Amino acid sequence: MSKLKEPQAESAGELPAEPAADEALAVDEIPGMDPDPDPAAPPGPAPVRASWAWLVALAVTALCAGAVALAFQPERAGTRTLLGILGCNYFGLAVVTLIWLRSRGVLADRLRPAAGDISKGFALAALLYGAALLGHRLLTPTGSLREGWIIRFYLQIGEPAVTTAYPVALAVLLIGACSEIVWRGLVAELLVGAHGQTRGWLLSSALGALSWAPSMILLGDLAAGPNPAVVAAALASGLAWGLIAVRTRRLVPMVFSHALALWAVVQYPVWRIGLH
Repeated sequence: MSKLKEPQAESAGELPAEPAADEALAVDEIPGMDPDPDPAAPPGPAPVRASWAWLVALAVTALCAGAVALAFQPERAGTRTLLGILGCNYFGLAVVTLIWLRSRGVLADRLRPAAGDISKGFALAALLYGAALLGHRLLTPTGSLREGWIIRFYLQIGEPAVTTAYPVALAVLLIGACSEIVWRGLVAELLVGAHGQTRGWLLSSALGALSWAPSMILLGDLAAGPNPAVVAAALASGLAWGLIAVRTRRLVPMVFSHALALWAVVQYPVWRIGLH
């Protein structure tokens, strides 16, 4: 009589044991993903391939830098062509951004109005304009060689109080709003999805400032040298808008703030206010 075989530890149809709780991969441990502290908040950026995110981000940076290089040529100083080049560039990119956000199913969440959007945007715009005034008094004070950086910027964009104030104001508001949609709705959305909130915020803000790099040479002053004023302002404001955008996952307050802050800087020159 043959000996019966000992039963195996697991039969063929037996399901494998579930992994221990401490061995399971939590959502907040996935690289590039951030835990959602507020279940009611709009959905965060979905993970994207880093190569795709960088391809788009660098393409947007190159297009915007090219528009700045064309618009800030000396022969376009004080003309409508300057604002037309910047406006067409950002309007086209903003349309692409809105189509892309819709395809991802987050357009309504990013642009849905909410109570307090206007007041928050106004407060942030006022804070940034105040920072611009303070920066002028500390870094480019009246009578210093560096004041030429500020004056060169206003010589380039023209005097809005004299030359078609309303068209200039509308164009500036459009450029500010579309710019915010592009940098926070597309570039930051991609880089946050690829690298997480903190790195995505910092990288997108840095690229936004880099897009204004041609102005350093084109608005340079013979006495003061290359002009870092616009790049520095773009970096500081981009960090502020970007931080709020990636944390709230909404765009409306920042769009309003960007449009209003840019309009205030153009319509009320900081160097003129700084004289008093």
